Amino acid sequence: MKQRLACHDCLILLAYVEGEVAGFKLGYAKTDGEFYSWLGGVLPDFRQLGLAKSMLEYQERWAQQQGYSLITVKTHNHFNAMLNMLVSSQYQITAIDTDKANVSLNKLHLQKSLNQSKA
Repeated sequence: MKQRLACHDCLILLAYVEGEVAGFKLGYAKTDGEFYSWLGGVLPDFRQLGLAKSMLEYQERWAQQQGYSLITVKTHNHFNAMLNMLVSSQYQITAIDTDKANVSLNKLHLQKSLNQSKA
């Protein structure tokens, strides 16, 4: 993890609930215009509070303010909540790495343009 982040601008977010770490989001610059949303999660006891969505929205605003025009992310088919959140936030699927033995392990590549106007 340290090696991957060493040569890149990065953003690390922590979500707290009543002083307890409840979730995190980590991303880094891939190219001049692309920010990669790499890792994130919310502990089970704190899900359904909107923490993941809040961190995603913060990451998007931050990346746009830093001059990035695109956010990319990867997820797997079996992370339904993550996939639903991304699609509902205007992320679009750009590629799929298929796992013929287990479709739930298909890796989905998604992206969102940060230059689009919000309707």
